[in-house]
Amino acid sequence: MWYWMTLFILVIVLIAVLEELIYYFWNRYVYGKRQRKHGRWYQKAAVWFTGLKRKRQKDLQSNITNDIDSP
Repeated sequence: MWYWMTLFILVIVLIAVLEELIYYFWNRYVYGKRQRKHGRWYQKAAVWFTGLKRKRQKDLQSNITNDIDSP
């Protein structure tokens, strides 16, 4: 008896997953691929971090040249 109940529940879960996949791909077909207007948060953080790193390198280079030029 438990075998049939487990099989029935698995069939229901499979139908639910299949229905969601059909819904997802139909919407993707109708509306197209989702366009991201804003980048992901880690992409923004990476851009910010590289900008900060470049700024530090420029500051270090300007400090080195100022030390050499001073009497």
